[in-house]
Amino acid sequence: MFSNKWAVKNLMASPLHPILFAIAPILLFFSYNKGELSLGDSSFLLSLGVAVLISIALWLMLGWITHDKKRAALLVSLFAILFFSYGHVHTLINEFSFKIAGIVIGPDKLLFSIWGFLFLGCSIFILKAKRDWTMPTRFLNFVSALLVITSLASIIPYKIREATVTLPTGSDTDNSAQEPGTANSDELRDVYYFIFDRYANESILKKYAGFDNREFLSFLKEKGFYVASKSAANYPRTHVSLPSSLNMEHLTTLTASIDRNSASNMPLFELIENNRVMRFLKDRGYKYIHLGDEWSGTWRNRYADIDVHYIGSFGGEFTTAFLKTTLYYPIAKKISLGKLDDREIKREKILSKFEKLSEIPEVEGPKFVFAHFLIPHEPFVFGKNGEEVSEKDDKQGSIPAYLNQLIFTNKKVEEVVTQILAKSKITPIVVIQSDEGPFYFTAGAWNKEAENIRAHARILNAYLLPGIKKTGLYQTITPVNSFRIIFNKYFGTNYELLPDETYTIPNDRSSYQYTNVTDKIWSD
Repeated sequence: MFSNKWAVKNLMASPLHPILFAIAPILLFFSYNKGELSLGDSSFLLSLGVAVLISIALWLMLGWITHDKKRAALLVSLFAILFFSYGHVHTLINEFSFKIAGIVIGPDKLLFSIWGFLFLGCSIFILKAKRDWTMPTRFLNFVSALLVITSLASIIPYKIREATVTLPTGSDTDNSAQEPGTANSDELRDVYYFIFDRYANESILKKYAGFDNREFLSFLKEKGFYVASKSAANYPRTHVSLPSSLNMEHLTTLTASIDRNSASNMPLFELIENNRVMRFLKDRGYKYIHLGDEWSGTWRNRYADIDVHYIGSFGGEFTTAFLKTTLYYPIAKKISLGKLDDREIKREKILSKFEKLSEIPEVEGPKFVFAHFLIPHEPFVFGKNGEEVSEKDDKQGSIPAYLNQLIFTNKKVEEVVTQILAKSKITPIVVIQSDEGPFYFTAGAWNKEAENIRAHARILNAYLLPGIKKTGLYQTITPVNSFRIIFNKYFGTNYELLPDETYTIPNDRSSYQYTNVTDKIWSD
């Protein structure tokens, strides 16, 4: 009993707080986004690992310099507190600025000065004060441990409840489609599925932006595409749209076992990653090539045979988003340290993906290629000719800026389609869709007012189905039926077509509460 008390007392006197203060902000950030991330997320684990290693390295180095481990630990914790709190304080005073002798002092200059004085002053005190640091060490151990425990108390029960949910697999529900199916020819055609985020339907572009997209659509038609001009998203939000289209099923069926009030989107991400279309084609000898984006739902795919992942960012959406809340972000922007800026990452990621797509036909064997592009989705980083758009010139919600990025998207799609068709041994199957339209073409709440629903739900939807005389395609086809038709025509299955219905959700934290708004989509 005595030895146990002594061990606890000795542990509390040990300087554990540098490590705890390093991981507490990461856990807190995770707890705010726990419905979007798994505990095994590589970006999250990377952030934790790097934070622990840096805190230990700094502590050991300063301990060697000062010859006092507790004093060194205080310096490391001081740095961690200031480093991790910077972005949050900056948010509070983001609009604050004043002038001194004609010089504008904004939030960055002000905070840099205050944080510099705090670090310098506190460091001098820690280094110069002649005192026993045992009590401050115990106090900081307690505070930092409390922060960690508070976040874990939010994360762990949530993830336990989440683990009890039977994740849907998108398994076949049509008895008539259970047979493996065979291809219509001896050679299997490559299958490309391209998603261009928030690409508006031609009718919406014309009505609200005064833009005629006829040139691009004519290009697709000349290449043999069928353009479904009256198509709408089944679920006009990416995290609910892709699970439906990639599993050829309505979410009312796929997520029937999930609590309607659940705030976790992890089951939907699992449906995207381990989707039925991929499994169907892999069972028939296809390689799965995945080109995701910096969004959690498509960033990586552990089931892919080839996961084309952009490595210019800091390991993923979590790390990038988290670092933007720290002192690292303004410093990195000033001295161009690493690629943390969203705009730079987006430009390089998109250009890299288009380049990789043009090389994919050279990969041997039949391929299923899924590519998710966050364009013409904002931020607007491309001019109509691909020129860089500065943050200052990027007007969020601006229709002209959106149109410029859409025109650039059109040009890149034309290039990559031309290259794929020219390099492919036999003409591939190509599906080009948007998962949703833009929000800002109309005013108001998109999920409550019919006009806004129409503007957001109508989408681009085009199919290249070579070698098929009667494709079975029709103008009002929705994404849920895309691969049902493709598999029926090319693989001899007998999937029944589902109702072409559109559902909305209240918000991204209420992803299982569906409202059927089909009657509003084409009511104008």
